[in-house]
Amino acid sequence: MLPSAALGARVELSAGRGPVALVGRATLFPEDSRASLDASGAGADLQLWTAGLGFCGHGARERWGVRACGGADVARTTAAGNGVSETNSARSWWASTWLGVSAELRLYRHLALTADLEGAVVYWRPVFAINGVDQRFTAAPVAGVLALGVAVPF
Repeated sequence: MLPSAALGARVELSAGRGPVALVGRATLFPEDSRASLDASGAGADLQLWTAGLGFCGHGARERWGVRACGGADVARTTAAGNGVSETNSARSWWASTWLGVSAELRLYRHLALTADLEGAVVYWRPVFAINGVDQRFTAAPVAGVLALGVAVPF
């Protein structure tokens, strides 16, 4: 979804009964991810945020837990040109569906470490181009996320 690996933050809220939960989430990649569009240095700095809903099913919840999830996100990419005499910025909305698995290690009652592996199919992929430069950047049709984090389960 971005031209290179990027650090981001995700906030996720879930409500469920038994082994199934509804999940709402928002993800932000605040650092610029740079796409070079030609050898002269013309390119763009891209930022991405997403918000979505999904359903999860989870397994044992003692010290170790595992879950599988699926859902859909809407996303907004912002690009600002660089390395050219006239710069501009653009924003584009798009969407994706995703499937993921995660593992959780409870350290305390309300503190856990998490590891997530997720794959997404991207729809309505935005295209970012700079006038006078032959190349352009667009999100790949399939993307992945590897996330390590801290959870505050209740």
